[in-house]
Amino acid sequence: MIFDRTTKGQAYYLYYIGGADRREQTVTGLAKRMGVTAASASGMVSNLEKQGLVEREGRKLMLTAEGRRLIKDIRNNQQLVRRWMARHGLSPEQSLEEDSINYLLSMSKNCIEATLVIARGEETDELLRLVSSTELGNYLPDGEYEADFTLYKAGGKEISMGNQGFYHPAVLTVFGGKGLVTLKAKTITYLSAGKVRLSGRLSALAYWDGQRYQPVKTPLWYESWRLPLAEPEVIHRGDSLLIAQNMTARSSCGVARMPESEALLVLEIEKFLKFS
Repeated sequence: MIFDRTTKGQAYYLYYIGGADRREQTVTGLAKRMGVTAASASGMVSNLEKQGLVEREGRKLMLTAEGRRLIKDIRNNQQLVRRWMARHGLSPEQSLEEDSINYLLSMSKNCIEATLVIARGEETDELLRLVSSTELGNYLPDGEYEADFTLYKAGGKEISMGNQGFYHPAVLTVFGGKGLVTLKAKTITYLSAGKVRLSGRLSALAYWDGQRYQPVKTPLWYESWRLPLAEPEVIHRGDSLLIAQNMTARSSCGVARMPESEALLVLEIEKFLKFS
C-alpha cells in the first residue's frame, strides 16, 4: 500500500501532482486544490522532495520515478472504485473522479481492501458473462497467475512486432473456470540512424469468440487492457500449460492509426495444477 511510505495527506499531493491538470502541478495550484495556504503546500512539497518523491522544474512540480511507482497502484484502484460507484449509482457522474479518490484516501485499510475485492469480482464477472468457454477450469483453480506470453502474427509462426508493445509478464485471472488476461500496453519507438522513425501505442484490441471478433473496452491511458479468453486452445508442454487466444490489435502512430491486424496471444503457465 502507498501508506507504507506516505501519510494520506501526502498521498493526496502525489495524486494531484501526477495528474493531467497542469494547474495542480505548482505550489499555488496545489494550495487552491487542497484548500490550504501556499506556505502549508510549500512545506508539504518540500517534505516530499526530501523523501525523493517529488522534484521541481522551475515552478512545475513532477513526480520522481519512485513517486510514480508509489502512486501507480492507487490510480489503478481509484479507477476500479470509480467504475464500481458508477455501476451502483453511488455517486453523481460529474463527481466520480473526486469521490473515488476521496474514498480511497479516507476509509480504513480493511474497508478499502474489502471494496476492491468486491469491485474486482463484479468487474471480472461482467467481462466474462458472455464468454461460454470454461475449459480453463479443467486445469487451473480460480485465482490469479503470473503468465509469460508471446504475441505472434496470425498463424503463430512469427513473433509480432506488437509483442514489444506490452509489459511482460501478463496476469491471468481464472474466475468460474473462465479466463481473463490483463495486459499493460507501452509505447514502442523505432529508431533509424539515431532518430525516431516510428512511435506507436496500442489503440484497439478485440478477441475471437468463436464467431466474430469482439472489441475490448479501451482503458484510460494509465490502466491495463483486459482480454477475455473466449475460445482458448490449451496445450500441455512438460510441466507448463500453453493457452492460445486469437485476437486483433491496432496501434496509433503519431496522429495516425496503423491498420488492424490479426494476432495469436500465447500464454505460458508453469507448474499448473490439473484437476483429477
